[in-house]
Amino acid sequence: MERQRHQPVIAIPPPPAPPFEIDTFEPIEPPWQAIREWIPDDNSETGADLFDQHAESGKPVEILREDGPILVLDSY
Repeated sequence: MERQRHQPVIAIPPPPAPPFEIDTFEPIEPPWQAIREWIPDDNSETGADLFDQHAESGKPVEILREDGPILVLDSY
């Protein structure tokens, strides 16, 4: 008895039909008014970095010592 090659191990059925008609699929218009309210203007006074809420974040702490040199504590 000769063994047949290239037989499928698992028969996978085709995928189901998409839940929408692909031919009439149209892009949606984003809610521009809500986007404009959420993002401040470029000329606002908030600064360039909107996510940095603390002005001192990321700066090392400097402690003046009595003998002259400055001790720097880095906060990473």
